[in-house]
Amino acid sequence: MSAAITTKSPHSHAEDKKTQNFTAADIKKIRRHIEESNKKIMDAYEKGNISGVAEMYTEDCRVMPAGGHILVGRDVVAAAYADAIDSGLHSIEITLDELGCVCGTNHDTIFERGRYKVFCSDKDTQDFG
Repeated sequence: MSAAITTKSPHSHAEDKKTQNFTAADIKKIRRHIEESNKKIMDAYEKGNISGVAEMYTEDCRVMPAGGHILVGRDVVAAAYADAIDSGLHSIEITLDELGCVCGTNHDTIFERGRYKVFCSDKDTQDFG
């Protein structure tokens, strides 16, 4: 699963027209934030709290499930999570594999690439990507 997350670096200015480069310290901080956010998504999902899952995504997020269409927007992503719960998938495990900067933007944008597993109530893996 991948997600594009738009964020402003603390040292960027609205009038800057070039892309800011993230430092190693920035990336470490962003990685920690995304891992914490993924944990919140997993916890909310396991509780069936779709609004809690949805609030972890930006309005213009992009989620790319394995073998599926790109999901665009918080409401679409929330509906996909709700469908998964309704189909009997009771927990999810999200692993962050890679962070990178999106080139050619006028603002700071980080992408996350990772893996996921979803499980039935008996903890059997039902899907992964």
